[in-house]
Amino acid sequence: MNELINAASGNWDQLAAFAWKSFQFSGPGAVLVLAEDLLDGEQGELPMNYFAMEDIPPGDDFRSLMAQYDPGSQVMLMIGLEDGEQVLVIEALEGQRRRPDSFESDRPDC
Repeated sequence: MNELINAASGNWDQLAAFAWKSFQFSGPGAVLVLAEDLLDGEQGELPMNYFAMEDIPPGDDFRSLMAQYDPGSQVMLMIGLEDGEQVLVIEALEGQRRRPDSFESDRPDC
């Protein structure tokens, strides 16, 4: 698990910018990334997808999680593993990771 958290932190700018743009277009949701892609440090552009809360059936536990995170300061990640998925909510930390909403003006092409 720590390896995935470290890899997500290492790709924070890409994840946060993508999450913020996707949130603006589709509302609250989660960024989907495969663990093998996340752990591949040699890769440039990280392949990602976004699942909006509105696309998750009512009553699903994952939908209630999506309703609770703060898109301006947190990124909800669904990390695809060989045997299922792991869900993480990673928070921007002052001096360590930029807030997702800070990418609005300098990453319009995400």
